[in-house]
Amino acid sequence: MAGGSATVRGVVVLGVREWLERTHGESAPAVLESLPPSARDLVAGRALIQTTRVSASAFRALGDAIIDRWGLEGPGGYRSAAAYVAESDLSGYMKVLMKLGTPGFVLRRFPRVWRHYFDTGQLSVETEGAGAEVEIIGAQAYGAAALEGAAGWMTKGLELSGASGSSVIRSGPDSRARYRLSWT
Repeated sequence: MAGGSATVRGVVVLGVREWLERTHGESAPAVLESLPPSARDLVAGRALIQTTRVSASAFRALGDAIIDRWGLEGPGGYRSAAAYVAESDLSGYMKVLMKLGTPGFVLRRFPRVWRHYFDTGQLSVETEGAGAEVEIIGAQAYGAAALEGAAGWMTKGLELSGASGSSVIRSGPDSRARYRLSWT
């Protein structure tokens, strides 16, 4: 799929917008104002409520604006936005499965999570004791919005499954992003 036709589930953008409002309060509108007009209208407009899919370019513009303003790490960083989306979008049934499952159980479901949100790219997982290697290929259309966001929702998934001291370290180019996950 070409970069222009790649999409993301609209619920992700709604979750990021809610996270912005809850975490950054008064400064959240400044991020929305910094977006290109087409992305701003999509993200801030009422039309998003009716949108089931959002273009990768609009999603990427929102993620890039947040990363530029607040970075990746910390409670106000982009990875925490992705973690918020991961937890807020889970249904009660999935929350129960994640809390009952082991980290390995949860990790084996990450490819399904990727396909749930993104229609381009592929995520694969190799578990190994209290660690795993995750690879995302073919997702360049989404940029850091998805590739760094994945680190946020992987961390939240591990946390929900009872892992403590979890760490997610990304390496590799956007065309073949690799993540080393560990936990205790």
